[in-house]
Amino acid sequence: MSGRLPDALGPLKSLQVLALGQNNLFGEIPASIFNISSLVEMWFGDNQFNGRLPWNIGISLPNLTTFDVYNN
Repeated sequence: MSGRLPDALGPLKSLQVLALGQNNLFGEIPASIFNISSLVEMWFGDNQFNGRLPWNIGISLPNLTTFDVYNN
């Protein structure tokens, strides 16, 4: 997979695991993803993401136990 992540992932309100590591993804992680409060795991390692993470990630994602953004 390659390219930018679409904002269209934001409405997936029941999503629990978002595993997109080891792809050719780039750009910023869309803000809409940080509003999916059902997320338990997010894997974004080994891509080319850039930008800042929201300051309130621990509040907006209360169920998050794994957040992996290594090697970006």
